[in-house]
Amino acid sequence: MNSEQLRLFISGAFGSEAEARQIMKLLKPGLARALARVREIVDELPDESLTRQRVWRQLLPEIERVMAPYNDQFIQALSNELPKDGLRAAEETVGQLKSVGVPVLAGDLAPSLVMADSTKFLLKTKVNERRLIDFFLTEDGAPSPFVKANRRMIDQIVTGGIINGEETKVIAAKLIPQLTKKMSSQALAIARTAIQDYNRQVKEAVWADNRDSFEAAGLKYEWVAALDSRTCPTCAPLDGDVKDKETDFPKTPVHVNCRCQVVLIDPDDRGRIRYGQQAYDQQPTGDGVYKTKKRVKGEELFRKNVEVATVEGKSPKYADFLANSNRTTQAMFFGGGNPGAVRAERFRAKIAKGESPRDALKNLTNLVNPEKKANTEQGVERRFKPVTD
Repeated sequence: MNSEQLRLFISGAFGSEAEARQIMKLLKPGLARALARVREIVDELPDESLTRQRVWRQLLPEIERVMAPYNDQFIQALSNELPKDGLRAAEETVGQLKSVGVPVLAGDLAPSLVMADSTKFLLKTKVNERRLIDFFLTEDGAPSPFVKANRRMIDQIVTGGIINGEETKVIAAKLIPQLTKKMSSQALAIARTAIQDYNRQVKEAVWADNRDSFEAAGLKYEWVAALDSRTCPTCAPLDGDVKDKETDFPKTPVHVNCRCQVVLIDPDDRGRIRYGQQAYDQQPTGDGVYKTKKRVKGEELFRKNVEVATVEGKSPKYADFLANSNRTTQAMFFGGGNPGAVRAERFRAKIAKGESPRDALKNLTNLVNPEKKANTEQGVERRFKPVTD
């Protein structure tokens, strides 16, 4: 990527995250109301363990009814907000085309053109290989998959407390803090992923309108992944790959919370430095240090932005970033904990023996089922269970 493309890519990433947070802000009051009512229902359970479990099972349909308005608010918020971020994505895609000399036929893409197709994009948007709207739609009066998933979360906490012999007031007291955290994380993951998929469609629509121009210019497609420890082992080895066709890459988002993009590049552009984010157990010093910690693979870690230099005149790839990262960042990338530390040590050993960082990364990540890794390491299971980030 040239410097303008990199600027637009970073701007787009921040913009999408801000939009996901805006959706969360819109949902917060509705979620709070629903959970307050759930607590009222749980508070009414008797303390006798056998009776309590039977009564609780009878109350689950009421729990589903309580969560239904939140379900409707969620899909409405997505319907309203996704086109706004899609418009920004269209403008940035036009900017990226112009930055590599493509005479964009549509000029500065008119907002009306993107908004006119907003329903089409929304209906095709997917999360975890399933249409977004299908999560929220009811069928024959049955609760939506989203409501069922939330009911399972609630049931898990309440039933767990009953099995452990906890008093009703104890179960009710811990309910809202736990559910708020889990459901907020779930909602944020859905919003992030929906935005990515929606914006990909918008970007591809802009490309389709200008394909003749950029194909004549000899442009190619490049996979771009974030340079930090949260990037998954499926996406990281693809970073920096250049293909003649977009379809030669997996379709983004590859998994829930995926941040990767495919961009158009001029293969003759000179390499550029990039910036990555390293993880630290202890507070680092110097420029680029974040004041707050970030949860990565279940651990709260400090972060610092670092410059990643070019390699033999070419832009650095994820493998180059990882090879020059500290041990905490490497271990987090490979899964965290002792298994992650062991894989990181293998990575360093391969490089020490003369293997290129890129080959070492690909060889190690090929040892793991890519599909499973991409989902479970992001805290997501295929059956649309609660997600964490």
